[in-house]
Amino acid sequence: MTQPVADQMNIRRGDRLWIHATEGVRADIAEDIADGVELVDGAEGATVVCVALRAKADFDQLFANHSDKLPHFRAVWLAYPRGSRAGLDEETLGDLLETRGWKLGGHVAIDDLWSAVEALQA
Repeated sequence: MTQPVADQMNIRRGDRLWIHATEGVRADIAEDIADGVELVDGAEGATVVCVALRAKADFDQLFANHSDKLPHFRAVWLAYPRGSRAGLDEETLGDLLETRGWKLGGHVAIDDLWSAVEALQA
């Protein structure tokens, strides 16, 4: 039996999850969320965030718009298309995170199309 994505991402009871993504990715992540986890529509009040990145520009925009908020989340996950289809992969995201004073944490496969890495403050 496969462990639910939310469990792999350590999303737990009492968390307020902001999924900044398209509906398909949002649905994949939200599908197996445990009881007691609240989905929220923005950064305000969220404890965990998962952001879908389709290109490096999305990463840059995330840090340009939310760099002051990111350190306050219990967990920050960056989802990206599998197979380097967007020019993003775990190594590339690790390099990009380093330029912002962050580092890689865990890695999960969301589904056949998306993976995610956890961003940790360095």
